[in-house]
Amino acid sequence: MALSQEMCLADHNVNWIASESKPEYFYSEEQRIALEGLIDGGTETYEAVLEKFSIKPFLSREEIDRVNNSSREQRSRGSTTDPGANVGVDADAAAETESTASTDGDSSLTYWPDQSDDEPPATLDIGWPDAQGYRGVTRATVYTQPPGEGAANVKETVRRLVQNAQSLIAVAMDKFTDMDIFRDILDVMSRRKVAVYIVHDEGNMPFFLSMCERVGMHAGHLKKMRIRSACGASFSTRNGNVINGVLGHKFMIIDGDKAITGSYSFTWSASRLDRNIITVLTGQIVDTFDTEFRELYAASKPVRTESLQLPDDPNAGQDPEPSPPKPAVAVNAAASRRMLNPKYALVLG
Repeated sequence: MALSQEMCLADHNVNWIASESKPEYFYSEEQRIALEGLIDGGTETYEAVLEKFSIKPFLSREEIDRVNNSSREQRSRGSTTDPGANVGVDADAAAETESTASTDGDSSLTYWPDQSDDEPPATLDIGWPDAQGYRGVTRATVYTQPPGEGAANVKETVRRLVQNAQSLIAVAMDKFTDMDIFRDILDVMSRRKVAVYIVHDEGNMPFFLSMCERVGMHAGHLKKMRIRSACGASFSTRNGNVINGVLGHKFMIIDGDKAITGSYSFTWSASRLDRNIITVLTGQIVDTFDTEFRELYAASKPVRTESLQLPDDPNAGQDPEPSPPKPAVAVNAAASRRMLNPKYALVLG
């Protein structure tokens, strides 16, 4: 439950209403009713609510079109019987829940944890750097596109950090279709066994999956990579209609001690045609991105990677190369005598 909801339940709470001129102004019941009218009844209902409550039009034309399109997609998605209508989003759990409910009608009155509607939160099962202590002094370096005189461009900066990764690459992105950056991720993941987590915007997920097929990815890459989708906040009307926002995050964590954030999406156009700015952060500030990514990953949805047309792992069935023997450590005579002494036997166990 959100903190604002908990405060409303408190006995001593007083709901303070802020005016539009106050920075604290965020929620408006009139705006909520107008948005509900837009979702359920369209633009005409939205304008009628604005006139009824004498409030200013708070949505731009672009936002109105976006809400209308999202509402139409939601209604068409609800009318289809195909559980896999959402490309890329895992629908196996939903199909299993429907089949269980149809064959076991009486069990709906009983709580079964194994058959709960809510999936357990995702875990970082392929490794995550443990950084409980102080991460160091916060430092920030800014890069622009087009680059400044003598400075690297944003794509070069991102690729260098990816190629130098040693243990972790965690990406939260709205659009990821740049094949060069993704090839670097696959390469460093194969050579150094770097754990890769990608949380992508749900609406743009089909474009990312298409890029995965075109870039030469194979099934073996999925062993050290986790791909999930997420969206923004949800708004539900009293008629049961729901619209979702988009994932606007654009950041990447490298090895748990470096983070990249800014306006740059991982696309070819963003690195060649658009103006962008990114900030490379190191030190204690990375802890904020670490926490945000963990929470985002736990709330994300699985992606059906089985639907990808990927070739088999070329290294499948091959025995791993044996590690070279460790060189023998020379022990001097004085150390040998200490090891034979009964006093040191207590220390060595």
